[in-house]
Amino acid sequence: MRFPRFVSAITLFVAYMPPLVARETIGGFGTWAAFCDEPSKCFAIGTPAERRDDPFLTIMPAGRDFQVEAHVGRPVRTATVQIGAARFVLIPSGNAATADAMTSRRIIAAIRTGEMMILFGTSREGRFRHHYTLSGAPSAIDAAAIASRR
Repeated sequence: MRFPRFVSAITLFVAYMPPLVARETIGGFGTWAAFCDEPSKCFAIGTPAERRDDPFLTIMPAGRDFQVEAHVGRPVRTATVQIGAARFVLIPSGNAATADAMTSRRIIAAIRTGEMMILFGTSREGRFRHHYTLSGAPSAIDAAAIASRR
């Protein structure tokens, strides 16, 4: 059952972000995957258990830091990530919401020890709530970071 979800995640990702150059698949890790568009532009991607509005979450190495970005699939007004008891407010921008460098570091640390992540907030159409299983997320993040340094 995990394999079809992973295949749908890859299909969704390819549909939303057509490559300007050849996209290299680094690997699949549980419910997450790692890709590179070019050696210095690599990222981890996860999709939620619910398949409404085709959301996905990317984590990109940015120098020594990471950038967390949630693609919601509709105009975002507010967005918050919750992992365990910790909550992190994201900055809305169009159909996505991003975390600043400090918040991204805190989210990554929470992902490494968490089991489930919830992205929730509001959009023009109302409230949204997406659940992400964190199985494989640390490995996908590490693989993207290593690949971006080659």
